[in-house]
Amino acid sequence: MDQNTIEALKVKAGAALHSTVDELAGKHARLAVVPTAAGVAIFRNPRRTEWQRYMDTIFDEKKRSKAVEQLARDLVVHPTSIAFGEWLEEYPGLPLDFADPLTLLAKGEASEHAGK
Repeated sequence: MDQNTIEALKVKAGAALHSTVDELAGKHARLAVVPTAAGVAIFRNPRRTEWQRYMDTIFDEKKRSKAVEQLARDLVVHPTSIAFGEWLEEYPGLPLDFADPLTLLAKGEASEHAGK
């Protein structure tokens, strides 16, 4: 990930998460930073198998409602998975904020464009 992309992600995440963005950018090829009502969530790019599972689920009428939430749970790198689960309990509509950024991430579009 180039330095300009990392800097754009830091701006989106806010000053408190600058070191977190630096650390995660060193581990993952692409990131999406998504500000939400609960806080800032950071997601890594999906693996092919994760994306395929999402696509299979989104087109299954009985499982569709859980598809984005499951993909978000698979890809979240900040906050912790426990904290992220608590966010989803308190704000059950949060997965609606994740669908577009995670799709952009999977398509390989620039990280700084992902999120709100």
